[in-house]
Amino acid sequence: MVSTVAGLTPALLNELEPGGIQFHCIDTEAAAREMFNDPREAQLVVNSQFRSLEFQIPAAARLLETGHLPTRPWEAEIPPMPRCAWNIDRFGNVKTSTHVDGLRAELPKRIAITITTAGYRKELELSCYPRLRNVPDDGRPAVVVGSSRYGFRCFLELVVQGGRAADELVVGIGDEVIFHHDFH
Repeated sequence: MVSTVAGLTPALLNELEPGGIQFHCIDTEAAAREMFNDPREAQLVVNSQFRSLEFQIPAAARLLETGHLPTRPWEAEIPPMPRCAWNIDRFGNVKTSTHVDGLRAELPKRIAITITTAGYRKELELSCYPRLRNVPDDGRPAVVVGSSRYGFRCFLELVVQGGRAADELVVGIGDEVIFHHDFH
């Protein structure tokens, strides 16, 4: 996987595979020198504010092609994964970092959650459903076992059938989402 250091991806992978993933930092300057024939182009890419576009995509292609990019060991500590909204899809469904066993998940009928957005805290109680198709078309937010998964770990999602849960609940990526239930 090629990812930026910013964001939640390294923390989430570290939680899902504790000790099972080795993280390395791509040596951007050395890789750019290898990837681009013109040293001036390599230097432009290294100094670009759009590195995710100008470097990350060619770097991923290079990895697929050759299986190699110059790296150095990851020195920084990976923080623990916060309980939060880690993605909002194009339908406005809020994918949370809370995950359950997709084969054995038994959600309660209703669940208390806390959402913290920009210091504003909301306490809610939402109905739970096994899948999005089971959510009534009544405009109310609900919790489902989402379709996003890692292995057998499925992420819980906040949804509104026919609507946008992110807008309805005023939730953004990185906002804290706490489920007050023990899923294990």
